[in-house]
Amino acid sequence: MRPERQREIVRRLLALHDQKSTELAPEPLHNPADDYTSTDQFALEQQRLFRDRPVVACLSVDVAEPGAFVATDCGGVPIAVVRGDDGQLRAFVNICRHRASIVLDGRGTLNRSIVCGFHGWTYGLDGTLMAQPFSCDGFTSIDPHDLSLRRAAVAERSGLVFVRASNDEPIDLDATLCGVDDELDDFELSSFFRYDS
Repeated sequence: MRPERQREIVRRLLALHDQKSTELAPEPLHNPADDYTSTDQFALEQQRLFRDRPVVACLSVDVAEPGAFVATDCGGVPIAVVRGDDGQLRAFVNICRHRASIVLDGRGTLNRSIVCGFHGWTYGLDGTLMAQPFSCDGFTSIDPHDLSLRRAAVAERSGLVFVRASNDEPIDLDATLCGVDDELDDFELSSFFRYDS
């Protein structure tokens, strides 16, 4: 945190102390226990907070090199972030379009393709379907583009990779970060490296 921001927070806390006050609401907010146990509420929160909004998937250094990938979960949706041979980051729903198997697990580096372990369907690092072994020509009437991995939105800034699982519309990082870019940059996350998980 920048020193001027720290000083601002300390001044605000000291002013509250002098006024013998707090920033608490004037009245307690009553939350019904159902808010914490409702499966409908949980599903709604999963959708609104972790699928429809951008979330941090990993550090940029986790996917710094071509072929590097990280598999994660966004509100119950399996997501894979992959750095392509062209240096571009892409995110996909981490499910094979053939039989809905997870295609990538954990983190690592790919050698030019993503291969599903179930039947060997093969995708490029850009998610494009490249091969359909064991499909017995059962998909010839379907455009191969429609069988490519489903894209998710991805963006990168300040050493962080953001994804949004619900669609692949571009992520507005200015709106997402609300002006904290400078403070994030102070952490120099792009210079970090993963030692262990």
